[in-house]
Amino acid sequence: MYINDLETTIKDSTASSFADDTRISRQIELTQDTEKLQFDLNNVIEWSKSNNMELHEQKFEFLCYRLPANAALCKALPFQDNLTNYTNPSGVEIERKSLVRDLGVLVSDGFTWTPHVNKMVIDARKMASWTLGVFRDRSKVVMLQLYKSLIRSKLEYCCPLWNPSLVQDIQRIEDVQRYFTNRISGMSDLCYPTGNDCQPFNCNHSNEEESGTS
Repeated sequence: MYINDLETTIKDSTASSFADDTRISRQIELTQDTEKLQFDLNNVIEWSKSNNMELHEQKFEFLCYRLPANAALCKALPFQDNLTNYTNPSGVEIERKSLVRDLGVLVSDGFTWTPHVNKMVIDARKMASWTLGVFRDRSKVVMLQLYKSLIRSKLEYCCPLWNPSLVQDIQRIEDVQRYFTNRISGMSDLCYPTGNDCQPFNCNHSNEEESGTS
């Protein structure tokens, strides 16, 4: 299916697509901006019909970003609801969500990556537990290979995007490495980070990479 002409149907908003996922976005300041975004959404729906495609209305998601300083004020103003109401082809209002999964990354309307970090750490720890249960060899070479192949890949996915600034998020990511390296033969009695310093294993991470794999 060719979708190169999809963007030609969108007049006042910005569209981004990857595979079968498409996002339409626009900065909203006035009621007219809401109408323009709804108009572009309708155009995309009509485009899909003319190309014999069926959109999954139940998968429509609406995420609204607001600056933290203005979020409380916007919620208190009754007319602000008019700027966040959009409908699908059936006329049903699209549910507003505070958290949306976009290409494997959890995006929050509160300008924070903590929900994504929490989900990622849970998945990585589950993988670490499964790995330790399946593989009995605790030698440095084997454990390092397992860590890089199965666990580190989960911690590093899209890390340039969600690079955390909160200490608690960084520490949670660090806990996964601590949990795994403590099981390496000869390192269980050493203190972290001195004992579990992965420099001898060529697995140490700089501050820039700490967000994804420390």
